[in-house]
Amino acid sequence: MLDFIAQLEQRVQNTKLELGAAEKRSAEVSAEVERLTSAVTAYESALAAEKRMRGLPADTEQPEVAPEPEATDLLGHRKPTNGINKTAFVHDLLIKAGRAGLTGDDVYRALEKASLRVHRNYVYNIMGRLKLTGAAEQRDGRYYVKGG
Repeated sequence: MLDFIAQLEQRVQNTKLELGAAEKRSAEVSAEVERLTSAVTAYESALAAEKRMRGLPADTEQPEVAPEPEATDLLGHRKPTNGINKTAFVHDLLIKAGRAGLTGDDVYRALEKASLRVHRNYVYNIMGRLKLTGAAEQRDGRYYVKGG
């Protein structure tokens, strides 16, 4: 019986490590997509401007100026257009919880109460990002603001 429990505990630890690595790769891919999207927009703008200068019809209607960089919060997370950054919201929840900390279910219920509908798994995505940035830590199944 104890061997089975030990195996499950080991699988939990291994899966957590895999999840952390996957979340890191996901963040890297997202950053690369943003960089490439900006580059494409800039090149399309330059191409359209060059075509106009030479009297050629522009194939695309791209803005002349590259878009403003997206605003970010203190943790470097993008601020969504609806004005509520879920990661920052959860970080604030952890700060308010203090030494009591929060479980994933606590966070999910708080997001629902604030009318921020997310999939349950997204809560753990947020928590993973907060852990990767050093803003949060996990102990005994609860999440705490780093140093809390």
